[in-house]
Amino acid sequence: MLISIKFPSGIVVKGISSSLSQYNNEPVTQSKINEIFEYYFLSILKEFKHHELFQNIEIEPDIKKYWTNYKLNNCLSIVTLMGDSGAGFFRMLDKNDLEFVGINIGSCPMIILSESNIKNNSNKLLWDESIGKLRLGKYIIDEIHRGSQLLPINQIEELINRNLPMSIRVNEITV
Repeated sequence: MLISIKFPSGIVVKGISSSLSQYNNEPVTQSKINEIFEYYFLSILKEFKHHELFQNIEIEPDIKKYWTNYKLNNCLSIVTLMGDSGAGFFRMLDKNDLEFVGINIGSCPMIILSESNIKNNSNKLLWDESIGKLRLGKYIIDEIHRGSQLLPINQIEELINRNLPMSIRVNEITV
């Protein structure tokens, strides 16, 4: 799994379905949903082009046409979009009890890979019709997600205090 996160801590959440019901707090049409998924599919792949696995790999713009294959199999999800940073995440302990987990500090692109015995020797990201997924060298790109990085309150407080001038201190953050 490859994840690009802002801080090396916290919890990373990925989606479980390829659906969106709102964008910027407004209901969206199916064509807008398709446009969003197609955009993020390609932008997530490009996010990792400097990673050692992707070095010297060409990601051609027409590769984005395969986003529908990932979406139809719930292998493409978007957990966070612009405007929802700061939202709280909760875990359901039972049907009547929630536990606060953390605050969304931003999106984090994520690619889930599996290793294959078959190796693609091309320097391009290729579509493998036999498995219905993209192939990168000896790796198969199983899932592509725009996840969310969550930090608990105490870690956010530490980050704030670490980056504030010494004359300013946050003593307590309450929810």
